[in-house]
Amino acid sequence: MQSISPRLSLILHILLRTKKPISVGLLGEQIGASRRTVFRELESVDKLLKPYALKIGIITGKGIILEGAAEGKTRLRSELDNRGVREPASWQERQDRLTLSLLLSREPQKIYYFAHMLRVSEATVSNDLSKIETWLREYGISLVRKPSYGVFIEGREHNIRRACISLMRKNQSEYRPGSLFPNKKIAEGMEAISSRLDKACEWMTPESKYALNLYISTAAARIQDAYIVDAAQEDARFLVKAEEISELMESAFGITLHESEKAALSVELSACRSNAVSIPRMEDERDAYLLRLSHQLIEAFDPAMAMVLKLDDALIDGLVVHLRSTIVRLKNRVELQDELMEQIADKYPDIMIRSERAAQVLAAEVLAPGDEWMPESEISYLAIHFGAALHRLKEQGAYRRMVKIGVICLNGIGTSYLLAEQVKKHFEAVAFIEVGDWCEPSQWRRYDLLISTVPLKQAPLPVIVTSPFLGEESIKLIGEEIERISASERNEAPSQRTDGSFARKLSQLGSLCDDMQALLLHFSAAEIDSGCAFERLAEFAGAFCGASSHAALLIKDGLIERERLSTQVVPEIGFVLLHCRTDGAEIPRFALICPKGGKFTDPHFKGAKSCALMLMPKASSRERLEMMGAISSAMVNNDQFLEAMLSGAKEQTYYHLELILQNHLIDFMKKNWKG
Repeated sequence: MQSISPRLSLILHILLRTKKPISVGLLGEQIGASRRTVFRELESVDKLLKPYALKIGIITGKGIILEGAAEGKTRLRSELDNRGVREPASWQERQDRLTLSLLLSREPQKIYYFAHMLRVSEATVSNDLSKIETWLREYGISLVRKPSYGVFIEGREHNIRRACISLMRKNQSEYRPGSLFPNKKIAEGMEAISSRLDKACEWMTPESKYALNLYISTAAARIQDAYIVDAAQEDARFLVKAEEISELMESAFGITLHESEKAALSVELSACRSNAVSIPRMEDERDAYLLRLSHQLIEAFDPAMAMVLKLDDALIDGLVVHLRSTIVRLKNRVELQDELMEQIADKYPDIMIRSERAAQVLAAEVLAPGDEWMPESEISYLAIHFGAALHRLKEQGAYRRMVKIGVICLNGIGTSYLLAEQVKKHFEAVAFIEVGDWCEPSQWRRYDLLISTVPLKQAPLPVIVTSPFLGEESIKLIGEEIERISASERNEAPSQRTDGSFARKLSQLGSLCDDMQALLLHFSAAEIDSGCAFERLAEFAGAFCGASSHAALLIKDGLIERERLSTQVVPEIGFVLLHCRTDGAEIPRFALICPKGGKFTDPHFKGAKSCALMLMPKASSRERLEMMGAISSAMVNNDQFLEAMLSGAKEQTYYHLELILQNHLIDFMKKNWKG
């Protein structure tokens, strides 16, 4: 038996049990549909009934009746009862089907219709509708129930589509783009444009492609039913791409897209995540806003590591690009699926927790007051960016591990938790804090530091004794101990694994020493007019460090391009960090460029007192990158080094640069020459 709509199935069920002719009007009332809808459903029914030797008879003045032998009617009833519409496996699935049916209905439906469709009682449907009403309200959609008229929804077309797509995305395994619409032309049209649509959207991640396909199929179906979105605020960056996809839709579905539909499509495209840096975009003032927002997210993620993380170009650039589409998704309630979400949550729970703090800042910035809608997938995407940044810092030796603190008290659990909460208030960003068991001293070894209200004479690790209420002195002691422990390595058994040949290690060491020697030998400082603009500073830096006019131009262009991606001005510290990898640098360079008068006056520099210039050849080894990373980290970890640079003290800066490189060399030896 060919596939039929739930409404036609219900009509046939009524005709099968009705022995007398029934008027089309009465039939429509029973299924909660208009006479026109009944006629539309019956248009091709004769072809469907032919295998059963049945047909629809029309009795003038009385109505219609199902004509044919009892055997044919019995076979039809049996096949209708088993026509392939699977009974919902759970109440969640039942409510999802009911919601989707409401969203796609062209007119009010009686509760009886839904009860038949879902094979449950009318009381069950009524109860489900009460629960669905709350969910619909989140999308700005009202559920209307009118006795003797039916059940229907009211809301903006944009909101109805968004809710519909959200449900389909939730049930991806069941709903494919175009598959759930009665009009077969939707599924056929999606198939026809599949390859061209893939090519037009090759810059998207797979989950964004799927979401866009759902949007296109839903929009096409709604437009065919004469539902048009309100005037929308277009996204100029994606208008050309929207025009391209609009042409595909018009040819595939035989529709004409209103300008508001094209504008809405451009916004939908801007909500898609990119899998490449070639994402279509227009550089404008939003980039500065997104950069500031990225810094706010970093501060919320980890206040203790914020300054180091803000110097991570890959993190900043990644967040800026990511936030372009994230903000659109949040404002339009677009929820993407992240297949790695559960794995990330299980493997990196701490990063997920801290990413959730950043997500709360994002929600407060983007959403309306009181709206806390934040899909877990968005938190997971942030965790990917932050997790990668922490890994890079760890590889560079700039990451300080979280300290595990056990709070041990003799006076009972209440006091323990009171003290633990105070410790968390001050040190949660840099330490894991939990209450330990006084009666299980053998478990204390899993901590790095113990905090107790009484002396712990047998403790095998550092102990800080304090009163149940932390005082300034205790806070200072805990902070100092955390600093000492976080900068150290855990005692581990010596590894027997070797990382390559002895000759290769010597080569790496020799190259690193050569780079350090070149840095120190060519370290220099210069002055520039305090009122210079950024382009002038970049030109000056190129001429200062370039070995030729061509090299100077390459350096200048590299610094300007880097500034275009995200600013190198760090107002929190008070200096400009000019840095790039360029063919204009033959060796790694570190230099100071100081404004005459002690401060840059151009507004772009936000009162910066000094400029640190860091250049590397494009072809640079990992060892060279780690060396320059150690210098970057010292700018926020070493106050004396920072003060020397801000004051333009060349000799003091050189002195601290020597110490930084010396310590890095020692760390390099420890890391690579174990055993």
